[in-house]
Amino acid sequence: MKDSLLLPVIFLLIFLVVFLLIAGLATLKSWGECFSEGNNTLVEAISHNLPVRLLQILPVSILISLAALFIRILIKPGSRFLSFLFPLGTAFALLIFGYYFLNEISHPEGTSPNTEERAVKAERFLLPGKFTDLGGYTVYTESLQDGEAANLILIGDKQKKFNFYSRVEIKADAQGITLYTLNEKEVKINARPVYSFIFQEEPRLRSLFRDIGLLNDELARQYHNSRTGFLILSFSLFFFCVASSVFMRISRWPLLNFIIVLLILRGIFSLFRFLKTEIILELKKALVDSPLIDSLPAMILLFLGLVFLLIDLVFVDYNFWQREIQGG
Repeated sequence: MKDSLLLPVIFLLIFLVVFLLIAGLATLKSWGECFSEGNNTLVEAISHNLPVRLLQILPVSILISLAALFIRILIKPGSRFLSFLFPLGTAFALLIFGYYFLNEISHPEGTSPNTEERAVKAERFLLPGKFTDLGGYTVYTESLQDGEAANLILIGDKQKKFNFYSRVEIKADAQGITLYTLNEKEVKINARPVYSFIFQEEPRLRSLFRDIGLLNDELARQYHNSRTGFLILSFSLFFFCVASSVFMRISRWPLLNFIIVLLILRGIFSLFRFLKTEIILELKKALVDSPLIDSLPAMILLFLGLVFLLIDLVFVDYNFWQREIQGG
């Protein structure tokens, strides 16, 4: 019983460590993306983006913390009921209150999520005196100041057409830059920040980040469009995650249990992407779009969680791992 009562405290400590670690990495990425804009705007850019970054890493931080807590429960099972209820309730409450707080500071009263972003400088995408590959073009400029480039060379990668401009006005946004030249059509170039290659994810991790981003987008959409839908999706997500811990108790090998934890985490994101991008899209093509179809991923997660919970209660010995490994 004592071990179970400590679970919320242990979970919050794990979450704090995980959240701060991921937040540090997210801040480092923001710093790298905005570094070339200059010291005067670097701190402003990070402080502007930080609440949004924290909002994006909140759900995945909670899920990672839950997975880490499974290992603690495996070693010291405690009460079966409380070991299920406390992690689920703490994770759910943490997401709800954390999401509300971070949304408030990300979008203060009187603003909306669609408010125009902070002004972006062209220096984020171009370095004077360097040839830079940008979205199908190679660009060189001798100098760049206050959105105006001098002696700019623009080479199209496909046409291999060489263009030289003595003066070019450049406007930038989060997606890239637009060149305004005299007597010629504007050139829109989609680009990544000049130092973003340093923080670019490995190809094997790209699909994981894509799935995490999809989950974040759906949580944000539900939060702003339907608070009830947001609560149902959040609860279903954590219920499915906690119920999936049953798979850890069928193995007596610690390394295999660790691998199972990773597979559970990856499976949650992959399953949600499959439900959202495959099942829901096909249903919307065949049926009239409705809130019921929109809530189907949450309902499927909840149903699968109930199936796993039933398997746990009927077929799996709760203290199996402790008895086998520790002789308890």
